[in-house]
Amino acid sequence: MKPLKILLFSGLAALSYVYFMREGAEVYKVPVAQAHELLKSAGLPDYILGEPKKFDVDSRDSRKIVWIVKDDGEEAMRFTALLSPVDAGSTKVRVEVSGPTSGAFGDVQRRLSEYPTIRHLYVMGMKERVAATLEDREFSIVMLIPASTVATLTRVVALAASVIPCLAMAS
Repeated sequence: MKPLKILLFSGLAALSYVYFMREGAEVYKVPVAQAHELLKSAGLPDYILGEPKKFDVDSRDSRKIVWIVKDDGEEAMRFTALLSPVDAGSTKVRVEVSGPTSGAFGDVQRRLSEYPTIRHLYVMGMKERVAATLEDREFSIVMLIPASTVATLTRVVALAASVIPCLAMAS
């Protein structure tokens, strides 16, 4: 029985590694200055934040764009696109998400760390927004199906696991 558990755990670890690897940087055939200019006017990722959110864009640094998501005027989270040249006509873009550690929404950064599949969904949503903008195409919700499915299933399993001990005690 033990080898089966080890094999199952190893398989899940490998699958998780591959799944989260998708967060890595992507290269686009757009010069850094053009990528920066295009991303300054890009919006937030559709659908994953619920209702449309207000946001500010900080584009002062020529190597990054920061979208500061607001809710009732308070910072709720940040998406950052880090830009680095690959060559004269290509840019590598890495997307990150972070949150405040205190304020109106509490420690958002801690919750992003505690729920990596939700954080991953946010990163993948912003990666799709960046890709759609730099590739001059529509945002594709289809690209988010794997991340949203895993995030949903993870939360459902966690909720079920938290209820099962309660059900056993009630019997």
